Amino acid sequence: MMFFCLLDNTFFGTLLAGGLLAWLGLWLYRRQKQIDAVYENHKKLKEKTSMLFAIIEVAGKDFRGQIGMLDGQNQQLKSVYDALNAKYNNHFNDEFEKKFNQYVKEIDQASNNLVTHLKLYGGELYKQEADVLTENMAKLNMYLLGASVMRRFNANELENLKKGFEETYSLISGVLQKILKQNL
Repeated sequence: MMFFCLLDNTFFGTLLAGGLLAWLGLWLYRRQKQIDAVYENHKKLKEKTSMLFAIIEVAGKDFRGQIGMLDGQNQQLKSVYDALNAKYNNHFNDEFEKKFNQYVKEIDQASNNLVTHLKLYGGELYKQEADVLTENMAKLNMYLLGASVMRRFNANELENLKKGFEETYSLISGVLQKILKQNL
């Protein structure tokens, strides 16, 4: 009875109600901060994944284009390439080498950022994806670095190179798309 009489006092009742509201507000604030941290982490993961995916898409398009030019699938482009390359002393070969070296640097940096993020913040959830990316990024980079010498390959070697590249590219692309589509 004494407790209710104490609460009947306006000051103590207001103090207790204010304390409860403050405690509830603090609890909700902390809970929202935890949720915000999880979604911020997820947002960074999506940004890093989409960055790597974009770089790989562009590099893959250029790699396929160069193979198509060298194996004769695009005969018109091959004749223009051969004529300009003969006139300007292998200028395009040097430019292709620079371009693919730049792709490899960008892919390497973006994949390192993504795999590190997956391992640090993903835990067991992204362990398999991190392992697949770690295994196959080196292969993809070697295919791209080989673009500078593939003009010396015969048609069979180009076909094998294209097949290996497509397998590795499909595997990496599938993993990246899986990460992008995954929701919390």
